Amino acid sequence: MAVLVAGALLFAAGCQAKIIVPTSPVAKAKRLVADRRGAEAITLIQEHLATHPGDEVEARAALAAAFLQEGDITKAVDQVDMVERTAGNRLDLAEILFAAGQALVAQAPADNGIALLDRSARMGEALRRAGSAGPPTNLESVPWKAYLLLSETLIKLGRDEEAAAHLQRLLGISTDGAINHHIRYLLGYAEYRRGNLGEAAENLRKAAYFSKSAPTEEAILVETLLGQTILRDGKPLTALDHFLRALRLGPTGDNRTALTEHISGLVRNELSAADLQTLLRTADDPWIHQLGELALVEELERRERYDDAEQAGKQLRDASTDAAFRAEIERVLQRIVEKKNVDPWKIGFIGPLTGPLGKWGEQVLAGIQLAFDEFNRFVSDRKAELVVADSRGETKRVPDLVAGLVRDHRVIAILGPVLSQSVREAAPIAAQLAIPLLSPSAVATGLGDTGEYVFRNTVTNKQQADALAAFATQTLRLRAFAILHPDTAMGRDLAELFRQAVVAAGGDIVADESYGDDETDFRVPLLEIRGSRPDALFIPDAAERAGLIAPQVRFHDMRTVVLMGPSAWNSEELVKVGGEYVEGCFFVDGFFVGSKEVQVQSFVRRFQEKHFKLPDRLAAQAFDAAKLILSRIAEGHRTRDALRRAILATKDFPGISGETTFGTSGDAQKRLHVLSVEHGRLVELR
Repeated sequence: MAVLVAGALLFAAGCQAKIIVPTSPVAKAKRLVADRRGAEAITLIQEHLATHPGDEVEARAALAAAFLQEGDITKAVDQVDMVERTAGNRLDLAEILFAAGQALVAQAPADNGIALLDRSARMGEALRRAGSAGPPTNLESVPWKAYLLLSETLIKLGRDEEAAAHLQRLLGISTDGAINHHIRYLLGYAEYRRGNLGEAAENLRKAAYFSKSAPTEEAILVETLLGQTILRDGKPLTALDHFLRALRLGPTGDNRTALTEHISGLVRNELSAADLQTLLRTADDPWIHQLGELALVEELERRERYDDAEQAGKQLRDASTDAAFRAEIERVLQRIVEKKNVDPWKIGFIGPLTGPLGKWGEQVLAGIQLAFDEFNRFVSDRKAELVVADSRGETKRVPDLVAGLVRDHRVIAILGPVLSQSVREAAPIAAQLAIPLLSPSAVATGLGDTGEYVFRNTVTNKQQADALAAFATQTLRLRAFAILHPDTAMGRDLAELFRQAVVAAGGDIVADESYGDDETDFRVPLLEIRGSRPDALFIPDAAERAGLIAPQVRFHDMRTVVLMGPSAWNSEELVKVGGEYVEGCFFVDGFFVGSKEVQVQSFVRRFQEKHFKLPDRLAAQAFDAAKLILSRIAEGHRTRDALRRAILATKDFPGISGETTFGTSGDAQKRLHVLSVEHGRLVELR
């Protein structure tokens, strides 16, 4: 940069070939700058200015270059300002501003550098118009290099509209093909990012025209970006042609790997059947021809023509001598065979039916069985079959149970697993075997993001926390909240989610205490909480434990504190254990057995007639999950992938546990009931 500045200064000073030894202090200073002795030049010029103010313009221009060489950009620009006010536009000043801007845009933030580059470009443009700057034969002089670096910097910062304006100005003054190639490439990139696909394609095509005179790396980028632009415009076959041109230019290393993977993905996922036939007729590259053949196999798979897909895949595998390609075909064939070997009327269930958690699994299974009974009552041709697998509450067994249901029983989907940790264990094997899992009970945070085949028809911990915080702050106008939670994974998760929800709603967490899972005396944490004077106390534990804690809350003189809880409080055990001390508490759930809604009352009656007991939330959610899958199969979604897509597309499904819509995360979105205790009975507030 310093050499460039020194060269510009020497040129601007009019150093003729005959001038060998500088005689004036200013000329000596310029020579010192050229020799990279900026500090000496600064001293010399400052002494000269003190006695010869008449040389101020030339002296300060040289002083600016010296300051710049020493890295003092601020003082360099100050000197430029002084000269510009006196002498106006000068080529040496434009060069100094460019060099200063170039140094600053490499730093963050780059705004000061952008401003200097803009000044340099505009000064150079004024000089060009006045005939003081040469023709744009290269990008190594202002204003062209200033406009170019300014545009590149703005693009890096995402300021594409500003960059495009500067690049258009460059095109207006440049006639050189090599220069225009680079400008057109940058302009095409900026317009592509702005979404102006027509303008992007036009500029990139013109850049491609000059690619022979451009560096190979840039020519590759031009063809790749042109392909991306055309692909976004809905023309994948034309886009493929440009990607292949880029590949033929010889990218290396990671760039080549990324480009080949992109081409493979385009052929296998973006081309229509008609496009594939065209490709196979015209492709002269064996690799592309093989990709096209494989894509046709996968197109047959997408159309659920599994026998034809399997036959075509085997023929393609046997004809290929490429070991890596044969391995890829084998993976596709395995997937096709697994899809082919599915019984659309068999559905699996995984949950604990024995062991300490057996009562939860039995309740879930009861809801599912009722849904199957009612569905089969109205089906005349083929009855739906439920295949039950007992996990015994042992999460490590779950992957094997999933594999067994798929390979031995050919189920189309699995209801469950029941437990959150079991869902985590099942997610990888579900993705590998492409089998939808719909859990009616797992509530832990993040399970809906464990894979595209995992769904939950349940009220998640986050949904409960958000609903509780919203009701407490917006309806009850409470502001100060305390948390008393068990030191378990579930307790910690609910406590943290409630904390986040309260803060987001504008409330305050004034205390947060925990207790052991087997604790019965809560005096110590309650005394800590009492000192914080909360409006409400959130206890994310089971109904029985909440019933034990409630009398102690009142005993420790917190009689007006509102008690709040999760869906686990939706049990008669809350009233049975807590008695009068849980009066006025509130909690949320997706199902309320005492609801006055006609469809809920009908479900409760039918459930009691079959199982001789009342249903709970788990039974209701399991009933809805089974009914949802059965209805989608009856509609014709009779492959695993088709069923997965149908579940994901569910909107406002009329379930007993509330209208259900699935989002992109796989979690059901539900409207929750707000419940309370009044006169010893569970009642619905909203």
